[in-house]
Amino acid sequence: MLAVIRRRSREFLGRRNSQSGLTLIELMAVIVIIALLFGVLTSGITGASGSAKAKINVTKMQALKGYLAQYRLEYGRYPGSLSGLVSGGDEARQGGKVFFALAKEDDLKDVWNFDYQYRVENNGTGFSLTSTGADGTAGGDGANQDVTITQ
Repeated sequence: MLAVIRRRSREFLGRRNSQSGLTLIELMAVIVIIALLFGVLTSGITGASGSAKAKINVTKMQALKGYLAQYRLEYGRYPGSLSGLVSGGDEARQGGKVFFALAKEDDLKDVWNFDYQYRVENNGTGFSLTSTGADGTAGGDGANQDVTITQ
């Protein structure tokens, strides 16, 4: 039985001609085509990821706006800094009320891990909250665009 298998495998290998299989050039062409397709697909996915992060960032800013509104309802003005939402601002300490954190530390950073720019306006009755986008600098477009929410 083993002899028959050996003989048939020799016959199979002996029948190979120069036309069977892929040449090195053909193999390289297939690899290049696959790499190009992968590059096109990856760039499309990456662009969509940036705009999705920008939308998530706006949602996160809206939540922060809600936390700031809760703080103002409780203490009569907005906190002097965003960290007041986590540890209690001067208003919370002066009012003698028990402070419960309204936000977590990671809520105070945008989705790209940059600090939000927060400024209290109109003697504590208004504020502006800005995210500088994916690049962390002022200006830009797309995912790098600045977003500002005011109250």
